Amino acid sequence: TAAAAVFGPLEDHVRRVLHLSGRSWAALIASSAMLVSSILAMVLLALSNEDRAAVPLTALAISNAASLMTGLFFARPRKDHEASLIARPRALFGIGRWLVFTGALPNGADFVISGLVTSLAGAAFLGYAEAARVLSLLNHPSSMGNGAAGWKIHISLSSDISLLRVLGPRSMEAGQGRLPEMGRRVRRTFLLLLCAGAAAYAALAGWDWSLNPFAHLVPKAYEIPWLVLIVIVANTIIGTGFPDRSELLGGGRERKVAMTEFGATTIALLVAATAAYTKAFARPLARLLSASFRASAFRRQIGRFYSEESAE
Repeated sequence: TAAAAVFGPLEDHVRRVLHLSGRSWAALIASSAMLVSSILAMVLLALSNEDRAAVPLTALAISNAASLMTGLFFARPRKDHEASLIARPRALFGIGRWLVFTGALPNGADFVISGLVTSLAGAAFLGYAEAARVLSLLNHPSSMGNGAAGWKIHISLSSDISLLRVLGPRSMEAGQGRLPEMGRRVRRTFLLLLCAGAAAYAALAGWDWSLNPFAHLVPKAYEIPWLVLIVIVANTIIGTGFPDRSELLGGGRERKVAMTEFGATTIALLVAATAAYTKAFARPLARLLSASFRASAFRRQIGRFYSEESAE
């Protein structure tokens, strides 16, 4: 677990840098190395005399290390290009402190929400919710899965063709350059692909039916009817706020993004507190309602952002 926790964020960062530098093909190769090595590691470890309970996280640590080494190979600076200068820590602190706060909130909230569901509804309902969430990650627009690093085994390939990684930097450019028309174009493209993909995935995996392959692979996710479908809807609503969020970050509005995340987290915790009544639905409902608040707030902030810029 410790090794996976160290290698996981590093390899994820390297693949993000490859995307930002226009080498998405290299990020896909690194992600493919992760998928292949995770499968091989799980098979070999399962055939060995190792404790089977240690197999998943051991395989994850091995696959993260393989992806990291592959990504670093392709991330080497070219001889004809100067290596980029790294900003001094003091220069990064002003922005970084708000980004750390923004990133830590949902992860901390997810931990608390899991505890609330377990204590108020029972561990079995948390298990159903977790199984549904793992399946829904295949349609997540970022495919990053803020939370358990173990999800990466399921989404290592999809994460490198994700909407956020490809279009997110374009939205940030629009915000940084104060280009509302560019931001609108990127947002339209993002939402069109997001909704089309979510609709197709919901039709296939939203409920238990004969042509749904996941119903046989992860039957626990379908023990409670409509749970997977609601999680897919929640992920889709989460995705609708990503373009605006990226524009705000590009435009230097990281403090507003952090405050919005604080409000969304508060809503999520309040909804999760109803787990005694909502059972396994507590977690997806918390994500859905907090995401609705977040996306609505970002939309209003983007309108004010560009109106303030045009006034200046």
